[in-house]
Amino acid sequence: MYFDDWYKKQVTLRWEGRSVDLAVAQELFSSHEVDRGSLLLLRSLDVDALPERGRSLDYGCGYGVLGLAVKAIRPAWEVTLVDRDALAVTFSAWNAVHLGMAVDCRCGLDPLDSTGAGYDLVLWNVPGKAGASVLARLTGEALDVLAPAGTLALVIVHPLAETVRTAIAARDDIAIAHESKGREHTVIHARRTSGSPTSSRDGVADGVFDREAIEVVYGDIAYGLVPVIGLPQYDGPDQTSLMVMDALTSLPADDRERRRAMVVRPGVGHLPKAIQTRWPSAELVLVDRDLLALRASARALGNEDRTRTFASPDFEGVDIGAPVDLAIVMIPDQMRPPVMTRLLDDLVERIVPGGLLLASGASTEVSRFASLAAKRSAVRLRDQRKRRGSSVGIIERRDG
Repeated sequence: MYFDDWYKKQVTLRWEGRSVDLAVAQELFSSHEVDRGSLLLLRSLDVDALPERGRSLDYGCGYGVLGLAVKAIRPAWEVTLVDRDALAVTFSAWNAVHLGMAVDCRCGLDPLDSTGAGYDLVLWNVPGKAGASVLARLTGEALDVLAPAGTLALVIVHPLAETVRTAIAARDDIAIAHESKGREHTVIHARRTSGSPTSSRDGVADGVFDREAIEVVYGDIAYGLVPVIGLPQYDGPDQTSLMVMDALTSLPADDRERRRAMVVRPGVGHLPKAIQTRWPSAELVLVDRDLLALRASARALGNEDRTRTFASPDFEGVDIGAPVDLAIVMIPDQMRPPVMTRLLDDLVERIVPGGLLLASGASTEVSRFASLAAKRSAVRLRDQRKRRGSSVGIIERRDG
């Protein structure tokens, strides 16, 4: 990852007489300061009761606050940090290196423990936007990987706390050992009282995140997919996606056959499916920092042999293989200038001469992107279309 492009500032965690400086990105949760929920959770821990050696998991680690705090006070512990957001994982890893801490950082959706030994302490700042069914499942998975006598220490906003309590109460091998409340958050410690850890399951494969299947018909583009909880456009493509579909269907009749296509930020899968509908034999490359989006989109396509996915916030270290003849990028709101500049340059390098780049998003963001493209001799802006505050820019890679 091009770290300097994403870096915003440092925040300082003060806990147990220590100060831990952590680099953050603007796009990550709590980029202004360490959030109250994490501080409340850390202060609920009985540090003196933690043995000198153990195993800990920071589940949904963000930029590493909880896991690196534990590593700071118990250097001999094995600490794993996991998040579905590749940007968060990268910042956690960078922070660990610069703090001189050896930890395991990985991009994942599940609290997997490949050793089978389980974790003595699982720390979880519970996401506030998870639905009740997903939250109950995630709670169960976090409990599953506890070692004998291990503790799940979590913090959650008050309105969702009852869902977690219910999930814990359904277990005969788990008991609540501590509960406290702050102004906005509830802290719960749940301890394994019997049994042994079990392997976590694959929530996407099991359909845990699934919403009701939908059918989309837009002009001559028709497809079905199963949206997932936690990603937008679950009831159909929004205006930014529809404008890309319009651009695809309006390409000249003599436009080349698309053999390799790439979608950056594919979301729940609408645009990959639209490409598949128009060019069924095309190979697809999907790039997103959100692992859930990649898994959902790849599942919607249903053709593993012709789909490659990369969980990454940008293209550093990403080898997509041969260049593509069609690239689609969804531009998020308020993308930082260095990130946008790097994104455009990297995309241009990965498109064949004569290939197309479609950039869609809010009109202001796409106009910024198109202005950058207008300054590159390697490409030309073929068209920019606007509708209801959204826009799509059609950019062509010049021959030669």
